[in-house]
Amino acid sequence: MAEQVCDEIKKAGGEAAPDFSSVLDGDAIVKTAKDAFGTEKEITPEDLQSKMSEINDLSKANEPAQAIDQSMKVLKLMGLT
Repeated sequence: MAEQVCDEIKKAGGEAAPDFSSVLDGDAIVKTAKDAFGTEKEITPEDLQSKMSEINDLSKANEPAQAIDQSMKVLKLMGLT
């Protein structure tokens, strides 16, 4: 599912990097984003975990458009958009 969401973000003109960590592992998700996009902006694992949980729920509900919207909010929160 992570790759599918990333593909949709890229089709919409955004940048994305799939992460296969648990949504409960905010540190791993932040590391993936920093490795892919090189941000120095500080973000707490709790902030990211909350957003990733929303994305996970939307993905499970087969709501890709809303999952993409939430993914873009995560990128903005991280200063990557």
